[in-house]
Amino acid sequence: MRYAVALVRVGAPPVDPATGRTYVRVLATPEQALELSDRGPAAADQLAAVHRARVLLRLPRAVRRPVTELSGPHTW
Repeated sequence: MRYAVALVRVGAPPVDPATGRTYVRVLATPEQALELSDRGPAAADQLAAVHRARVLLRLPRAVRRPVTELSGPHTW
């Protein structure tokens, strides 16, 4: 939870140059992302920061939907 942006387009997942692996990417709400990760006590502060950034960027709160794997290019 280091960056907050409004996604309009996502390219195909890149290969990690350090490992040679292509990691799975998923589309999830900030709350779902925290549920899927093990961020510990810092998670509450990170989630609050995400929502502050969302307000500053004038973005609506994400609607909870099933987590979706992004396997290729997508445009919204």
